[in-house]
Amino acid sequence: AAMYAHTNRKTLLLDLDLRKPSVIDRLELPNDKKLGVTNYLIGQIEDWHDLVIRNEKYKFDIISGGSIPPNPGELIRSQKLTELLDILRKEYDHIVIDTSPMGLVADAYSLMFYVDINLFIVRSAKTNRYFFSSILSQLETDKTPNVYVILNDVDGKRVSYSNYHEYGRRPYYMRSDQYHTYTKDYFDEDEDSVEQTSRFKRWWKKFRKKED
Repeated sequence: AAMYAHTNRKTLLLDLDLRKPSVIDRLELPNDKKLGVTNYLIGQIEDWHDLVIRNEKYKFDIISGGSIPPNPGELIRSQKLTELLDILRKEYDHIVIDTSPMGLVADAYSLMFYVDINLFIVRSAKTNRYFFSSILSQLETDKTPNVYVILNDVDGKRVSYSNYHEYGRRPYYMRSDQYHTYTKDYFDEDEDSVEQTSRFKRWWKKFRKKED
């Protein structure tokens, strides 16, 4: 979002991780009322302009996730969110959306055919390689368009052209106990109602069995 904003393009950073919204905290911005997308979608806020946060430290606009709802998956798939995104497309040159991690719940999947680019941020030596590979395979099967990957946090001293093959053969990047601790809060009561989520849950069970 910052890079787009530096090109003098009107840019919005939109937090659609309604299960664990974190954009405001990561940017160290005040949001005392804890208002955001969720509050708009459930009718607590009528004008989307009231959601927009502007701060002199940043050249882009921000909309937070807001209050954590009991039905985040349902809100992500709602017609009201689609209508909001249509409005925002007309207002901004670029919209960067932060979502829940792909493969844990179906929230991000619900948006993938609506956005222009689907960008995965993969952390070197942390993201589980087998789990991520299974997600990419499924996306290919589903013919999901415009999928790109950024490998982040690469240690240049440990990874070079000479040892890249050895590095890539590591069985996994994150231990299962660490991964479970990170992901446990994303599973909720509505995931069984979503076909895509059920599919990802089956992946996860297969992965855990393989690793055990």
